[in-house]
Amino acid sequence: MQIRRGGTRDPLQQGDLIEVHYEMDEGELQLQARFVEYSIMTEDMTGVGFIRVQSEDGNEKIWINLDTVKSIRRIGPGN
Repeated sequence: MQIRRGGTRDPLQQGDLIEVHYEMDEGELQLQARFVEYSIMTEDMTGVGFIRVQSEDGNEKIWINLDTVKSIRRIGPGN
């Protein structure tokens, strides 16, 4: 499965600068980060989609569960 950017048919490319709005226990969060990858992780025959992003300074990478994501918007090209 490919993650589409900006309502177009162009898939996100590694390094694209994106804005992600998602829900956590603390409430709705927004972050700007570089797209790293998309993955489906399975456990007991159930697949859960995740997007991995990297901080703009390159020091931190996190996985975000796509079930918590409200929107992903491409805001700049990759490096």
